[in-house]
Amino acid sequence: MKAARSAAKQVLAKSGSLMETEVSIIAFSLFSQGGLGLRTPLLNEPVALSDRARTATGLSRVVCDWLWPAERVVLEYDGHDAHSSPQQQAHDARKRDALRIDGFDLAVLTSSQFHHVNQCTELLRGVARSAGQRSPALKPEHLPRHMALREQVRKHHRAHFPSRFRRARS
Repeated sequence: MKAARSAAKQVLAKSGSLMETEVSIIAFSLFSQGGLGLRTPLLNEPVALSDRARTATGLSRVVCDWLWPAERVVLEYDGHDAHSSPQQQAHDARKRDALRIDGFDLAVLTSSQFHHVNQCTELLRGVARSAGQRSPALKPEHLPRHMALREQVRKHHRAHFPSRFRRARS
């Protein structure tokens, strides 16, 4: 639990949701603690868009869930609740189009992917490669540490945000 609390303190200030916090802890915690050891990006960072992207999408800036600015890599999280309305889906599509027009490498992590450990791990490792980071090989002994970290984070959220926990899964 100590590792999860320590990692949570690092991301909570800029995290936009419980799930952004969970993803951040899993992705950016040290490999030895069960995390994936990805280099920490900027969280919920605004990006000004080019005239071309503005013209194509009607957006002048977007806020990226996770941004590696030097590498122009973005990771977005799409949960069920926050991204289910037609208006939000249209905005998300325009945001992604704008980022692609401006040359960003963009990946999207969904709620169902996050809860599927192998899919989540491989997507996040792919993002790390796009951001120029080499990830250590995953050995069988890493999985129990990784699952323990996920459970610590989930217990922490259940204890501290019980009324919001159900929505955090989405």
